[in-house]
Amino acid sequence: MDVPSGTTVPVERSYLERVWIDVLTVDRAAGLYALGIVDEGTGDCALPLMSGHTHADVQDAFEDRWLSLRGISNCVVSDRGRELLKPESIEFFEKQGTAKEATPAYDSDAHGRVERFFNTIRWTLDRVCASEDKPTGASEWRRVLRAAENSARNEVLRGGYSSSQRAT
Repeated sequence: MDVPSGTTVPVERSYLERVWIDVLTVDRAAGLYALGIVDEGTGDCALPLMSGHTHADVQDAFEDRWLSLRGISNCVVSDRGRELLKPESIEFFEKQGTAKEATPAYDSDAHGRVERFFNTIRWTLDRVCASEDKPTGASEWRRVLRAAENSARNEVLRGGYSSSQRAT
């Protein structure tokens, strides 16, 4: 296939072939974070809430909401977050038999669709934090994250753009 230079050609991925992870700030004042996890091939995603963002928090969240339910992926990709590049994190993924790949941070050419997913989640969390009815506890934030999960799964990964991106 002859493709002009600079043209992006989508690559079909199978389930658990490449899983992307990123740490998202939920409520900095409360010390709450989420681990964004998304399967590139299917759009399956999870947003477990974390009470910190150390490599141990990331490992626990990944095991609890991804590995235990879906199994081991071939490759886990991140954008070089400090908690994701720790030797302990790399060792954790190697023990699972998973390759760990790091891409340049915010490189939309390398992973635009996945960055749109994470940006949609960030936008949602920012809006919730700015509202007068801001969640006050971890259980309320879990409900917000589950709703954001469902919204992002349906909007961004299947359709390619969030409703706010389609409106602009």
